[in-house]
Amino acid sequence: MSLDISNITESNADGATDVTITDIIWSPLRTSITGGCLLAVLTSSLDAVIFIPPDNEADISRRPWRIGWILSNIIGEIENVPPSVDDDAEFGTPVGDKKVLERLRIHSIAWSAAIGTLDEHNRAMSILATGNEHGEIYLWRYLLHI
Repeated sequence: MSLDISNITESNADGATDVTITDIIWSPLRTSITGGCLLAVLTSSLDAVIFIPPDNEADISRRPWRIGWILSNIIGEIENVPPSVDDDAEFGTPVGDKKVLERLRIHSIAWSAAIGTLDEHNRAMSILATGNEHGEIYLWRYLLHI
């Protein structure tokens, strides 16, 4: 058995980080432009981050993957949340609407298998589900590269 270990993400210069990876989920095949997978990562800061592999398949385990989407940011755009709205660390109370902040905090994530050819352009898709602190589930449709 041959095992090749690589770090696909970049850390801070000193190697320290305030964020811990709490869950990792692979997408179905054919979600990346190379025909491979994307990687969904859930963090201790309650963000869901989708990582995209390098365009060159030979570099997949050698070069850092890039961040494609931070799903909490997209939800913030949908909810019209200004980027400055966050927790107030000094007093431990939310700044802004508590329900909106709860919608931004993603606690769970799951990716479906590829789902046939269901859209109007005869393309297969996959569904990414995220569950937030407000008790809602967002479904994210992702069209596959065939």
